[in-house]
Amino acid sequence: MFVSITAPRPTARFEKKRETILAAAARLFNEQGIKGATLGEIAASVGPVTTSLTCYHRKKEDRATACFLRVIAARHVLALQAANEATVAARVARYLGLHIT
Repeated sequence: MFVSITAPRPTARFEKKRETILAAAARLFNEQGIKGATLGEIAASVGPVTTSLTCYHRKKEDRATACFLRVIAARHVLALQAANEATVAARVARYLGLHIT
């Protein structure tokens, strides 16, 4: 017999903290580069001790990947909104307008 085991859903508190960590990591990655930003700097900007950050993402590469995926998802939403425009020029203008605001 095969038993399916699923991981428990993260709590709202966990999700909020993870988003806070990703926002701080993204800011530091933008300022210092992925290589330059340290786990300690990310932790200092969000409050928990460094070791607690590993509950959210085990490695810096995982944290960077999560940041990139957030940006891709956000840009995808903008592209979908802009896709409703009638012409290519209008779609590009709408996308850029959404991106800037």
